[in-house]
Amino acid sequence: LVGILKENLELFSDKQRRYLKSKDCPLIANFAENDSDDEAPDAASRTEEMMARCRSFVRENASTFEERSAAEQARAEELEAQASSQAKETVRAEEALAALAALASREAEAAAEETRGEAKREAEERREREKLLEVEAQKARRKAEEEELARKVQLEAEVDSSMLLLERLTARAPEVEEPSARRGRVGASRAEERSQKNSSQDKDRRRSGHSGLSRSRSISSGPGKQRSDSSSAGKRKRKRKSSRSRSHSRKNKKPRGDPSPPLKGGDRDRKKGKKRRRKGSSSSSPGS
Repeated sequence: LVGILKENLELFSDKQRRYLKSKDCPLIANFAENDSDDEAPDAASRTEEMMARCRSFVRENASTFEERSAAEQARAEELEAQASSQAKETVRAEEALAALAALASREAEAAAEETRGEAKREAEERREREKLLEVEAQKARRKAEEEELARKVQLEAEVDSSMLLLERLTARAPEVEEPSARRGRVGASRAEERSQKNSSQDKDRRRSGHSGLSRSRSISSGPGKQRSDSSSAGKRKRKRKSSRSRSHSRKNKKPRGDPSPPLKGGDRDRKKGKKRRRKGSSSSSPGS
């Protein structure tokens, strides 16, 4: 019987198995006593008695076993329902958490996308500003280059006009000074001719005087002849002085209506130097 019970223990609940295995169960106690008294002569009668007790015990506790099994089944179902509800709640909580996580992820993605869009817009605006600044800088450089070129052109034009004016002045100066120089040369040549003529006349007189000295000593020694010679010598000196003064005044006299503009410092000094040289040559020519 104990073997049968052991083989069929899985048919009982946990609590029943614990009870059958414990010493509180009279069936197990009787089985243990029977095991110890197997050698007694009334073993068969005791076994039959024990079986009767077991049957009666089962009949007496059948309702209890059914109630217990029903209660345990109800409890098991309740526990299963609780576990199912807890599982469902857990699933719902997990789903809610997943939904919240997905929402947070979407919000984070939207924020990141907005940040990227803002950064992109700022980069585009910065590029546009840089382009505008580059265009303004190019305009400023071009304007500065144009102003510099215009300044250079203006300076070149001023230099060209100054050079043309200087060339005109240098080309006009000989034309203005040429008549006075010509008059000075003519006066100098005339004075030289007169001096040569006077010297030749003096030589002729000296030769004629030496040849007729003995013949005209008495005549030349007279007071009238001496006065005439002195008067002719004074006339010659006065003519020389007047011709020298006329030539000098012609050289120093400026032509009327000179259209040339006033000269600068360097041109004035050069013109004065030329005048001094001409004056020196004209003053030295009558005395020669």
